[in-house]
Amino acid sequence: MNKNQEQVVICKKCNHSPMVSRLENDSYVYKAERLKLTNLPVFICPKCNNKFYPKIYKLKRIKQIKDQVSKLTNFQKVLTSEDLLKIRTTLGMTPEQIDPLITAKFGDYAKWESGKEKIPAAYNLILKLIKKELDSGKNINIIDFLKGERFWWKG
Repeated sequence: MNKNQEQVVICKKCNHSPMVSRLENDSYVYKAERLKLTNLPVFICPKCNNKFYPKIYKLKRIKQIKDQVSKLTNFQKVLTSEDLLKIRTTLGMTPEQIDPLITAKFGDYAKWESGKEKIPAAYNLILKLIKKELDSGKNINIIDFLKGERFWWKG
């Protein structure tokens, strides 16, 4: 079969030919997170509505799942002491100045930065968003950022 010819698929259930190819969306749940999978090729029989999933469907599905899980797990990683030090020095602040901005108790940031205590997940997320903005090279106003003026979900 050359590149210009379409693949003709015969339905294995009713032997109808040809099946119609189309792209469909799917989802996959990973650790309570629903991942959206898009543009997966599938063949559908117009006579009996039987679906046939070609090998490329499975390969694209696996690739999309791997990519999205990688992004999720990368974003869930806990910031290191070095990351916290870089955030603080880039902002030109002391740990005591950052605590009230992120609504942490007095002295918490210093404990996290020194490695004496583990960063709670909510603060880790806030600080990762700040780090992402700082790493992008943008000059951010930390007060506006924390008020939600620059959060990615605000559009």
